[in-house]
Amino acid sequence: MKTTVIAALCLFAGALGSQAPSAEAAPTAHTKPGPGNGRTLYTVTCHYVQRTASGGTRSGVSSSSALNAAEAMSAARRGVPSNAQVTGCQTSIQH
Repeated sequence: MKTTVIAALCLFAGALGSQAPSAEAAPTAHTKPGPGNGRTLYTVTCHYVQRTASGGTRSGVSSSSALNAAEAMSAARRGVPSNAQVTGCQTSIQH
Protein backbone atom coordinates (compact mmCIF):
# COMPACT_ATOMS: atom_id res chain seq x y z
CA MET A 1 0.00 0.00 0.00
CA LYS A 2 2.82 2.43 0.85
CA THR A 3 4.55 1.74 -2.44
CA THR A 4 1.39 2.51 -4.42
CA VAL A 5 0.84 5.81 -2.60
CA ILE A 6 4.46 6.88 -3.05
CA ALA A 7 4.39 5.91 -6.73
CA ALA A 8 1.14 7.81 -7.22
CA LEU A 9 2.60 10.88 -5.50
CA CYS A 10 5.72 10.69 -7.66
CA LEU A 11 3.62 10.45 -10.82
CA PHE A 12 1.47 13.38 -9.67
CA ALA A 13 4.53 15.49 -8.84
CA GLY A 14 6.11 14.56 -12.17
CA ALA A 15 2.98 15.59 -14.03
CA LEU A 16 2.96 18.94 -12.24
CA GLY A 17 6.65 19.47 -12.90
CA SER A 18 6.30 18.78 -16.60
CA GLN A 19 3.58 21.42 -16.93
CA ALA A 20 5.34 24.12 -14.93
CA PRO A 21 7.09 26.71 -17.09
CA SER A 22 10.85 26.60 -16.86
CA ALA A 23 12.86 29.66 -15.86
CA GLU A 24 14.76 29.41 -19.15
CA ALA A 25 11.62 29.57 -21.28
CA ALA A 26 9.97 32.43 -19.38
CA PRO A 27 10.79 35.90 -20.73
CA THR A 28 12.14 38.43 -18.24
CA ALA A 29 10.72 41.89 -17.71
CA HIS A 30 13.29 43.28 -20.18
CA THR A 31 12.74 40.65 -22.86
CA LYS A 32 10.11 40.97 -25.54
CA PRO A 33 8.94 37.84 -27.36
CA GLY A 34 9.59 37.98 -31.09
CA PRO A 35 8.76 35.75 -34.07
CA GLY A 36 11.85 33.46 -34.50
CA ASN A 37 12.89 31.91 -31.23
CA GLY A 38 10.47 33.88 -29.07
CA ARG A 39 13.19 36.19 -27.74
CA THR A 40 14.61 39.57 -28.65
CA LEU A 41 18.39 39.76 -28.97
CA TYR A 42 20.03 43.12 -28.27
CA THR A 43 23.48 43.81 -29.75
CA VAL A 44 25.35 46.90 -28.57
CA THR A 45 28.42 48.13 -30.43
CA CYS A 46 30.53 50.89 -28.84
CA HIS A 47 33.24 52.79 -30.74
CA TYR A 48 36.09 54.32 -28.78
CA VAL A 49 39.32 56.29 -29.19
CA GLN A 50 42.39 55.48 -27.12
CA ARG A 51 45.68 57.37 -26.74
CA THR A 52 48.74 55.31 -27.57
CA ALA A 53 52.08 55.38 -25.73
CA SER A 54 53.62 57.28 -28.66
CA GLY A 55 51.06 60.08 -28.32
CA GLY A 56 48.86 59.04 -31.21
CA THR A 57 45.33 57.69 -31.11
CA ARG A 58 43.86 54.32 -31.87
CA SER A 59 40.20 53.65 -32.55
CA GLY A 60 38.47 50.46 -31.51
CA VAL A 61 35.15 48.70 -31.21
CA SER A 62 33.61 46.70 -28.39
CA SER A 63 30.45 44.69 -29.02
CA SER A 64 28.20 42.47 -26.96
CA SER A 65 24.85 40.70 -27.35
CA ALA A 66 22.32 39.72 -24.68
CA LEU A 67 18.61 39.09 -24.18
CA ASN A 68 18.48 42.25 -22.08
CA ALA A 69 19.43 45.69 -23.49
CA ALA A 70 21.01 46.89 -20.23
CA GLU A 71 23.16 43.75 -19.96
CA ALA A 72 24.33 44.12 -23.57
CA MET A 73 25.24 47.79 -22.99
CA SER A 74 27.05 47.03 -19.75
CA ALA A 75 29.09 44.23 -21.33
CA ALA A 76 29.99 46.35 -24.37
CA ARG A 77 31.14 49.21 -22.11
CA ARG A 78 33.22 46.79 -20.01
CA GLY A 79 35.08 45.87 -23.19
CA VAL A 80 36.31 49.45 -23.63
CA PRO A 81 39.81 50.04 -22.19
CA SER A 82 39.87 52.23 -19.07
CA ASN A 83 42.03 54.88 -20.74
CA ALA A 84 39.76 55.18 -23.80
CA GLN A 85 36.96 57.60 -24.57
CA VAL A 86 33.70 56.21 -25.97
CA THR A 87 32.65 58.14 -29.07
CA GLY A 88 29.29 56.43 -29.48
CA CYS A 89 27.27 53.26 -29.02
CA GLN A 90 24.69 51.72 -31.32
CA THR A 91 22.03 49.18 -30.39
CA SER A 92 20.55 46.75 -32.89
CA ILE A 93 17.56 44.56 -32.10
CA GLN A 94 16.87 41.15 -33.64
CA HIS A 95 13.43 39.63 -33.20
